[in-house]
Amino acid sequence: MDNNNKRPGDFEFPDSKNGELISKEQLASLRGSARSNVPAKRPGSNAPEVRFPQETSLDAASDVSGDTIAVNSIKNEVTFGDAKKDTFGKPASRPAHIAIKDEADNADFKDVKTRKKKLRKRIILGVVFGIIGILIGCVGFLLWYKHHMYSKMNVVETQGTIVDESGNTVRIADLTQPTQHEIINEDHIHNFLLIGIDSRSRGAERGNSDVNMVVSVDTEAGTIKMISIARDTYAHIPGYRDQKINAAMALGGPELLEATIEQCLRIDIEGFAYVDFYNLADVIDAVGGVYIDASSAEVYGDHGLNMCLDELGYGDQAVNQTGYIWVNGRQAVAYGRIRYVDSDYKRSERQVEVLRSLLDQFTGLSAASKLSTMGTILEMISTNVTEEEATSYVVDFLPTLGSDPEIQYIQLPIEGCYNSGMYGGEWSIRANWNAYIPFVQEFFYGEQTDFDPVDPIGSEPDLASCPTPDTLPIEELLR
Repeated sequence: MDNNNKRPGDFEFPDSKNGELISKEQLASLRGSARSNVPAKRPGSNAPEVRFPQETSLDAASDVSGDTIAVNSIKNEVTFGDAKKDTFGKPASRPAHIAIKDEADNADFKDVKTRKKKLRKRIILGVVFGIIGILIGCVGFLLWYKHHMYSKMNVVETQGTIVDESGNTVRIADLTQPTQHEIINEDHIHNFLLIGIDSRSRGAERGNSDVNMVVSVDTEAGTIKMISIARDTYAHIPGYRDQKINAAMALGGPELLEATIEQCLRIDIEGFAYVDFYNLADVIDAVGGVYIDASSAEVYGDHGLNMCLDELGYGDQAVNQTGYIWVNGRQAVAYGRIRYVDSDYKRSERQVEVLRSLLDQFTGLSAASKLSTMGTILEMISTNVTEEEATSYVVDFLPTLGSDPEIQYIQLPIEGCYNSGMYGGEWSIRANWNAYIPFVQEFFYGEQTDFDPVDPIGSEPDLASCPTPDTLPIEELLR
């Protein structure tokens, strides 16, 4: 608009080019055009409705000079509202149509972020459930493995009956005498009977027991204690006349032998396991052999190790050295059978020496080797122990023993508590079982309690003359 044609009510804008003028009607038209060209809300968008800045009053505008308004100020109002300017004099806020687009993009970004969060949550849950699945699989395998190991053993179904000396079938429980005093029982101490059978030939179902050993496992202390009972010790055998304790195995099997030892020592035995000497040789070979300390007489003497090898049919495996030597399973079994070179007491010591070395070799194996070897060993064992007990002690407890487990051992008879010699035409050990009982209580449980006395065997020493744990400490009996 030319200034020469200026009319009353028109305005001059100093910032406009060439002094351009604009009327109030044109200003109103510009405002209306801006509102009509920008939609209040984008269709399909979550962006908020566009709100225009408050209209600038012609009278109150800071840029008004007289009756004129700068066109640039009008443009700023229409396009940018009351936007602030930055350091360079440019609007700090963005145009309305760009702001609307940004708000819509922000809403889309929030949707993407939500989707990513949900995806991340699904991935985490997938990983967690995957780990749980692996753990369940491992537990399932472990349970299967324990059952598999147990299935390798020859599980003996206990009958609870025997045919007595008169030929009658009777319950073993009916033959044992009930006790008035309570037998010591600790939850963490478990006693088992370990039997070595002298069957003389493979396939024999039953023979005299050459090894009669009570093994006490303390699961809290992690210790193993063993008491070996000499095979020639006279004992009361339920249902039969008094005779050597090793005959109980041949007369009524492991159940009768277990009942005999329980009655003589006044202890509770939870189960038994037995192995034939032929199988014991395979057990020893499974751990790589054992070490023995053999004298010249034990190796080369009459009825010594090499002669026993000949009797067993393994003369080609004769030992040609003495002292602390490594031997295989057949040689170790022959060493344990030596009897006439010295005495039955020494024989028991040799058997325990072999068993202790066997356990030492086993505990020295790696964890993986223990598990693989255990499978071989269990195949050669017969037992009445339940699967739960076998899992607890054989699969869980034994593999956890360190390379140097604490194994303590004492031997019965105890000096001063027995007589030995020829009685009734045969050589035997006549022990005072009532003198043994306090030693057994002290050794296994660390305490002594009252007990029902065992009936005399005959020819045993008087109880008053026998030593006690107070006069003969357990430490002096350990071997």
